[in-house]
Amino acid sequence: MARFRQAMIDDLEPAREVFTRTLEDARRGSPRLSPGMRWSEDKAWWEHLLRSSKGGFWVAEEGSTLVGIACALIRDAEWLLTHLYVLPEHQGHGVGRGLLERALRNARGADRHAACADGGHFASTSLLMRHGLYPARDVIGLQGPVSAFERLRANADGLLAEPLGAHSTSLIGHIDVLDRQVRGTGRSDDHKFWIEIGMRGLVFRRHGQIVGYAYCSPWGGIGPVAAHHDSDLPAMLERCGHVLAEQGVTETSLLVPGINQTVLSLLLLHGFRQTSLGLYLATRPAGDWSHYVLFHSALP
Repeated sequence: MARFRQAMIDDLEPAREVFTRTLEDARRGSPRLSPGMRWSEDKAWWEHLLRSSKGGFWVAEEGSTLVGIACALIRDAEWLLTHLYVLPEHQGHGVGRGLLERALRNARGADRHAACADGGHFASTSLLMRHGLYPARDVIGLQGPVSAFERLRANADGLLAEPLGAHSTSLIGHIDVLDRQVRGTGRSDDHKFWIEIGMRGLVFRRHGQIVGYAYCSPWGGIGPVAAHHDSDLPAMLERCGHVLAEQGVTETSLLVPGINQTVLSLLLLHGFRQTSLGLYLATRPAGDWSHYVLFHSALP
C-alpha cells in the first residue's frame, strides 16, 4: 500500500529517477530518449519545481522506495500540473489518482487547472479528464537542423533583439504582460530561473516597445517563444538559429502548439520532422497560442 506525503529536498533525485524510468517505459518501441543530463546538471530544475510548488509537490512511497510523484505550481490564477508519474510496476493501483487528488488541494483559488500529457498515454489523459481537464491544445514536437534557419530569410521589419541576462530583471514585468496575452498567465519566477541557469534569452523590440521574447536552452532547444504578432515569429526564430549556431549546435527541437500554423508550416517546409504529439489539457483554454512556442511539456 502506497503512502503519500509532501516532497522534501532529499526526494528530488529519486523523484527524477521515477520520472526517467516511467518515461523510458512509455516510449518503449520508439526511438530511445537522448542521453539525459547528469544529476548535477539537472538538480537546479528539480529544486526550482519544489521551491515553486509551495506545497504542491507530492510523492508516493512503498517502504523506503519512491514509486510515484506529482508536482503542481500556481502561476497567476492557473494551477499547472507539471509532473504525474508512477513506476510501471505500480500503475493501475490508484497511486496516480491519489497523487493527483493531493496535488489538487493546492488548487484552491485557481480559476483554471491545466496539464500537458502524451497524447497516446490514454490512462493519464483519462485520469485528467475525469478530474475536469479536457484537451484544449495539440502540442507538436519538432526536430531539425539549425542550418534551416539560415534559409528562412525572414523580414525583420524594424525588429531589434537584445540579450536577456542578470541585468534584465526590470524587464520581467513587461514580459509578464506579454505572457498573459499570449501564454495566458504570467510567470516571472520562471523567467528569473531561466536567466539564472544560463539560458540564452532575447527580447525583441520595435520602435522601443517589447513585442516578443525567445530563449535558447543549453541543450540546444528553442522555447519558450512569445510574440505580439505571429508575423514576427520567423524573424525571431531566425535570430535563435544564429544563437544556436554560435554555440556549435547543429540539431534543435521545439514544442509547437497545433494552432501555431505559422511556425509549423515554416519549419516542416525547411526540413524539420515531427517527433511527438502531446496534449495541453485544461478546465478552460487561455491566451493565444498561435503566437507561442512552449518551453517544456512540464512547464508549457
